[in-house]
Amino acid sequence: KNTDPTIDAPTIGKALLKSRGMFTHEYWYWISIGALIGFSFLFNICFVLALKYLN
Repeated sequence: KNTDPTIDAPTIGKALLKSRGMFTHEYWYWISIGALIGFSFLFNICFVLALKYLN
């Protein structure tokens, strides 16, 4: 539970994110997970292509 009256957030985690100017809506968590998975696939594919090119 957030006990800081200056930040309007229900939890300490959301209060910390809000105090640092980050997004606190739930859909941003899923967007970040999707971006993480997408970039993992992208960089792995690029790495494989670079290895094939250097062979």
